[in-house]
Amino acid sequence: MRVADRPHAIVAVAVNKHLGLSYFLFPMDAPGVTVEPLVKMTGEGGFNQVLFDDAPMPADALLGREGQGWEIAMTTLLFERGAAERSSRERASAFRASFQRLVDLARRVRREGRLATADPVIRDRLVQIGIEVQAIVASAERAMVPSLCASRPLALPLMSKLVTSELNQQMTDLACEILGEDAILWLGDPHAPDGAEWPRAYMNSFGMTIGGGTSEILRNILGERVLGLPKSK
Repeated sequence: MRVADRPHAIVAVAVNKHLGLSYFLFPMDAPGVTVEPLVKMTGEGGFNQVLFDDAPMPADALLGREGQGWEIAMTTLLFERGAAERSSRERASAFRASFQRLVDLARRVRREGRLATADPVIRDRLVQIGIEVQAIVASAERAMVPSLCASRPLALPLMSKLVTSELNQQMTDLACEILGEDAILWLGDPHAPDGAEWPRAYMNSFGMTIGGGTSEILRNILGERVLGLPKSK
């Protein structure tokens, strides 16, 4: 019996789509590399568009082993997203300090002749943010105890960047609300409260919900890797 006469069998083979990827530390001063800053609403940089035009790849730019690129990229993102060990605790500590500065601001800014803390709406928003900050602090401590995270070990680390970047936006938005019309005063203006720290932080907060993975991407990751939901198409 010839091979051509035999019935055909359909065999499904699972292929790892990440195989064959390699990670390179490309020298930014190499010929053909152009870095174009992307200007944010604040007029500052922080993000760049990098163009490669027939740029030669040096052989010694390879990081790790050939084909290990996906593993190294995911490790890099753990640090960028605050999911690496101890980074969530450091971020939580910084948030606690930022919240205290926000409370101090409300205690000294006057709105229509009275302190901002006399406004029940402002007080309510401060309390809500304070609860969120305390939850972030508690979550950072819990993440350091493996036995408390055994059922979903990736949940708290992967939530860190998403939760803190969005809470930062809420905090700085409230600060601008407290400042009222003074929030339009910008850097270099001697009358700007706190050197225009709060309106600058508010406008920069939008970049924080994009860099390291947008909030939408991070929600997809949590759904797929923590909750076990099917991958989005």
